[in-house]
Amino acid sequence: MGCFWLVFTGTDRLGHFLMSALLNSNHQYHEKCILYFQEIDKIIGEIANQLSGEDLLLIFSDHGMTETICNVNINYFLAENGFLQTDKQQGEFYNQITNQTKAFALEPGRIYLNKKGKYPRGSVGGAETEQIIEQLTAAFLGIEFQGKKVIDKVYKKQEIYSGKEMNKAPDLVLAEKDGFRLRAGLNKKELFDKDIFQGTHTANDAFLLVKSSQAANFSLPNPKAEDIIQIMTNPAICPKLS
Repeated sequence: MGCFWLVFTGTDRLGHFLMSALLNSNHQYHEKCILYFQEIDKIIGEIANQLSGEDLLLIFSDHGMTETICNVNINYFLAENGFLQTDKQQGEFYNQITNQTKAFALEPGRIYLNKKGKYPRGSVGGAETEQIIEQLTAAFLGIEFQGKKVIDKVYKKQEIYSGKEMNKAPDLVLAEKDGFRLRAGLNKKELFDKDIFQGTHTANDAFLLVKSSQAANFSLPNPKAEDIIQIMTNPAICPKLS
């Protein structure tokens, strides 16, 4: 039994910092960016050609890339709408959150209720929880930038997560429209801004490729990231690793 794991991070970095070069054929670095992707293709081809009939090849990415429209500062939005209050005298970063806070964000779009008994200055509990979740959902879905909706969908934790660590999961997860980059910095001065990131992640073009002589014996209609281990250890698709 053996497993060889290879991660290409350069494709992500080019998307984040040189998206303009990828999109514009006249850009001075366009050809070099394309050459990089061609080299990745060659390496994948070399690996695939060395596999035996009993080997399993998995190729996957948990996101795609697109051009950044702007950053969306979620904690700024929460503060402006009365859900978040900070006090710089209480410390740095999330230590600034006061007991007047109802919710705060972690990147990229994870929303946590400031629950009593869970956080040092927690204030949310009981029947108030569902009411705040409804208020937050409506508020997030109403965000617009130049007439465009920013948030595509707001998920409750139980729609995404499961298992014994559910209490650590965010209460809400924001799925943004393509091109919007959700950020969670505290004490931002505006809802929308830009920085050096030219590209941002997309979710709808994540992919999973399974190449195996036994692939026809395995069905996974709606694969999730954690299912990759299930694929690798399933004797019907990969006898070597089961």
